Amino acid sequence: MFAHQKILQGVANESLLYPAAQVYDWGSTLVVSPHPTADVLGCGGAMALLRQVGFRVRVVFLGDGRTNNAQNTSGTTEITICQRMERVGISSQAAVFLNLRAGFIPAQSKPGYDEAVRLIQNELEYFQPDTILLPFLKQGNSDGEATWQLVRRAAGQSYYPIRMVEYCPWSGAASGTSVVVSENQPKTWRLDIKEVIDQKVRALDGHWQPEYGFPWRNPQQEMLVHQANPWETYREYPSSEIPYSDSGMGG
Repeated sequence: MFAHQKILQGVANESLLYPAAQVYDWGSTLVVSPHPTADVLGCGGAMALLRQVGFRVRVVFLGDGRTNNAQNTSGTTEITICQRMERVGISSQAAVFLNLRAGFIPAQSKPGYDEAVRLIQNELEYFQPDTILLPFLKQGNSDGEATWQLVRRAAGQSYYPIRMVEYCPWSGAASGTSVVVSENQPKTWRLDIKEVIDQKVRALDGHWQPEYGFPWRNPQQEMLVHQANPWETYREYPSSEIPYSDSGMGG
């Protein structure tokens, strides 16, 4: 069950570990999350660090958190999502909910894609971020990949350059997620979040622990927020090599 996760863990452990001060280079940051909680799970530490140094952070939730049975997932109401964000220093007023149906976020060439791109462009024009945090492309999740495509397209049509940094929502987690790491992709790196790890754990415990039975400090689960691994995984394309679709990206 943990074979792939151990491989990913090994890749991440070999990548560069940057200090918390790395976020000083990010400035005002727009976080785009395919589902509720993916933002805190993937980059909650970075969000807390950004707020510590006074940078503006805004979070756009694309998916509505519903299950395949069209029922709301417990713990994913807008109120509870905002409460979770507040635990990492993000005001509820900094949350935007597009309420696209989970599992049906439009990918490239799918119905609704252009409209979703426009909605994200509106957020870029309003917030004017220096940096966008978006999920990894190849993570074995259709909504995550669609979110990647939408954000890349919207940012590519922006009238000013925006730095884009990818976060891994399930890095080190004991899930079925498949994050593809190859020599042809940008090198991953880690962000040291130990000074804010307790904030992240508090933000996540209220939802994930009762729903999925994940004991955050159980070493067998190899959870990202385990105290032994107080870091998050990121990657970034050189500006000259940023793809704006998933064509030519390989497996």
